[in-house]
Amino acid sequence: MTDENSDTDGPYRTTDLKVQDALPVTAVGIESQRERKNFSDLPPQNYVHTWFARRPTAATRLSILASILPKGYDENELMRLIGMKPSNLLDLPDKTKSIADHVVEKKAEKEQEGIDGRVYDHYGYRKAYKNPPSAEEIDRLHETLTETWGRVPTIMDATAGGGAIPLESVRYGLETHANELNGVAVAILHGVLEAPYTGKNLSDDIRTYGERINEQVRENIGDLFPDGDDESWLERIWAHTVKCPNCGVDLPLSPNWWLDKDKGIAARPLYDSNENKEATPEVSFEIVDVNETDFEPTDGTVTDGDASCYCDWTIESDEIKDQARDECLGDQVFAIHTEDDDGRGFTSPDELEKEAVTEAREAVQAGGQEIRTLLNTDIPKGEETERLHPLGISEWRDMYTDRQLLTHYHYWKAFEQIKPEVREEYDEDEAKAILTYIAFAADKSATMNCKQSWWEAGTPKVAQIFDRHDFAFKWSFAEINLTSKDLGYGWVLESIIEAYEEFRELSSGKMGDAKVTQSDARQLNHLDDGEIDVLVVDPPYYQNVMYSELSDFFYVWLRKYLGDVYPGQFDRDLTNKDDEAVANASQFDADSDESKRELAKQDYKRKMGRIFEELHRVLADDGVFTLMFTHKQADAWDSLTKALIDAGFKVTATHPVNTEAPLALNQAGKNAAESTIFLTSEARDATDTTPSLWENVRKKARERAYETAADYEKQRQRNGDSDEFGDYVALTVAVYGPTLEVLTENAPVKTATGEDIEPKRALDEARNAITEYIVDNYMTDEVKHVGAKDRWYLILWLAFGTRTAPMSEAQKLAQSMGVNIDDLKKDDRLWRKNDKDSIRLRPFSDRIHAPDAEGRIYEPIDASQMQFDSVLDAVHATLWWYENHGVDRAQKFINARNLQSDSTYRAVLEELANLLPTRPEDSFQDGAVIKELLTSRLTSPGGPLDSINVTFSDVTAEGTTQQTLEETPEAEQDDD
Repeated sequence: MTDENSDTDGPYRTTDLKVQDALPVTAVGIESQRERKNFSDLPPQNYVHTWFARRPTAATRLSILASILPKGYDENELMRLIGMKPSNLLDLPDKTKSIADHVVEKKAEKEQEGIDGRVYDHYGYRKAYKNPPSAEEIDRLHETLTETWGRVPTIMDATAGGGAIPLESVRYGLETHANELNGVAVAILHGVLEAPYTGKNLSDDIRTYGERINEQVRENIGDLFPDGDDESWLERIWAHTVKCPNCGVDLPLSPNWWLDKDKGIAARPLYDSNENKEATPEVSFEIVDVNETDFEPTDGTVTDGDASCYCDWTIESDEIKDQARDECLGDQVFAIHTEDDDGRGFTSPDELEKEAVTEAREAVQAGGQEIRTLLNTDIPKGEETERLHPLGISEWRDMYTDRQLLTHYHYWKAFEQIKPEVREEYDEDEAKAILTYIAFAADKSATMNCKQSWWEAGTPKVAQIFDRHDFAFKWSFAEINLTSKDLGYGWVLESIIEAYEEFRELSSGKMGDAKVTQSDARQLNHLDDGEIDVLVVDPPYYQNVMYSELSDFFYVWLRKYLGDVYPGQFDRDLTNKDDEAVANASQFDADSDESKRELAKQDYKRKMGRIFEELHRVLADDGVFTLMFTHKQADAWDSLTKALIDAGFKVTATHPVNTEAPLALNQAGKNAAESTIFLTSEARDATDTTPSLWENVRKKARERAYETAADYEKQRQRNGDSDEFGDYVALTVAVYGPTLEVLTENAPVKTATGEDIEPKRALDEARNAITEYIVDNYMTDEVKHVGAKDRWYLILWLAFGTRTAPMSEAQKLAQSMGVNIDDLKKDDRLWRKNDKDSIRLRPFSDRIHAPDAEGRIYEPIDASQMQFDSVLDAVHATLWWYENHGVDRAQKFINARNLQSDSTYRAVLEELANLLPTRPEDSFQDGAVIKELLTSRLTSPGGPLDSINVTFSDVTAEGTTQQTLEETPEAEQDDD
């Protein structure tokens, strides 16, 4: 709270803010997940142009409103402003039910009982994003703000990305500054914050010019996409090819040959070896119903980078990369998606299709300088783009087949032809809006028509390149016929126009002014000191997303489309990577990957520190700064908080909002953070430089972390979640905020010897407190007292539910227990490296060797030994005897060592039975073996293992149920 007697002129906020009070985070988390449940019913910003890691509407609105409204503001009014206005909530005579409680109850009813009819009837309101504030609500809001601040505050997002925060801010009638470094993001900000609100509805105008472009291209190159006799040919499914060194065939590369899994349709390869050697072998394809054949579509030709030719020759990954680098991989259409009067199906490519592909290739080769040099900009080697170079994609034009490149080229040329007319017919703002949205249609077309778009057989449909935030190489890929009248450019154009119209439809009663700028957030030279009242920022996420590397895919096209529409915005050949605040190890030269990552971390910390210093400068004396941060890694939190402290901020409030739906196939086993943390800060008193003693702060931090963990778990269980332990990553992220709050409110913090305390020390205490909380509340008394090695192993399973865990967490856990994680690897063989950031726990078969084993023995434990260093070793030896020699030998092993009388042994066995997955896989059988062991006669009355109480986990060792994408329940249908 700011002192009213400050020397700075102007009115001052004289009260604390709602963000420093209790917030309805559970209900807003439910609404945030509800928004994302159905991927065909998302806010328009999710469809207008691809951007990465947009925040959901309800959480974004809460972050803004809580940062500007006064403490004590009515919670129900807050919920209504967010857009959560249930019509089926009745105020009872004796009490008033809160909207937040209503939402939580309705979610529980839906999960426990199921519902009939529309979801919004159940909750009593349409998704919050569809409920913008009315003019009357904005007037009342502004009155409250004026009473609180002495003015209506100005909002800024300095790293605005796709515009989620500024879009909601202007909906509340607030003057909003949206700044970005990345030219692609700035174009999106123009399209989201300015173009829809020029006054006139330009949807028909966008459609008119877009259709003219489409007709022009169809006339120019429509013959490059032939149709069948009585059917339309829609999308083409391709495979990269590599020449087999043994038989000479151009081998199509694909992990599988599925086309439509629901209907059982696949493309079956037909290998003609040409045994007479008069011709080169070739592979053709036929479309088959797998229900009527013995063909197995999952038997593709490429696995883990190696290819298997039909001549029984293995083409190793290095050979494929050599060919890709020296000659480029080939490509081949192997199926075509069709449509006729009977519906949709598939056909094999015929000679007309092959001729069209050849004609397109020749047109590019024989074309003028413009087409032959189109997108010949080098792809810089980076964290994500390094995946492309070894497979022959070194220039941006390499992302396309010749026909794809030629098609996009013609759409751009047609755009250039209509551009002068648009500029002449409309005023500047309207012309920009029309041209921007048509350019967005071109970008969206490219995402579904390149070598990185792929065929999703479970739907079936073309999936766009950025289904994940990376450039994972696609061995087989898809091509949309953009000239098609049904699923081509016309469809893309209509989807862009629909987003434009929805922006207008969802505009509030009184939209605020948006000011879009492109600059480095470290140098906001267009802003005066103290000009911004409230900062709400969703910052770059350390090393989660390499924004500039990924957005170069769009930049090279937008530069051509909009370079003269937004002068200065696309002057560079590619996006600015030098000034981008991410931890990009590829930007550094060092002797090892570890050293590069450390340099990248320090660079991120420095840049975020400079950004926060600049934000401190532009923030008003009574201003507030709320960060929305979604990250699981302690290093990211350490870097962020250190930057905040150094910039002169103190954390005054933290709130976790569960924004990310825990979809099993996308998140389970990856330890992904599901919570967005609101980290609210204010300027620290610069005159108070007296250091706090770490020994005192450490105690407070640990106590706060333990209390937060307990409160978080209790709240989760009150909301109807399982009484079993929940999500370790979500819990950890929720605890980080309050722990750092303790640290920053006591900053600077030093040890008794004068050593500065970095935030990571406080985060270590947070993790230790979580471990203590887990042991205290989720482990039996017997298990609590096992050795450190056993506790480490059990807690990892309990915390993550998978055999894979983050290296940093595993290492910190080992340190807190006084064991060396390297010894657990080398001496005990409890784990092995999974990738650079994670470990994999080993199965018992990797740790136990037979009594008569010969030769070099890797396993550290002899199955016949009588004494064991740990209870876990004894359990693993038991499993070995049972698995290899049956129930009798297992019983003899147990009895000979009197393990049946060891309560700790029984407790650990029971704990593992409750924790480990029971569905076997090739590399991890432990849970399945334990299940067999504990359902054998060993657990019958009088048996050595009787009275063990278990609830087996029906998941795989990677943390997901054995369920394919097609078996996942359909997304929740909401409004339409």
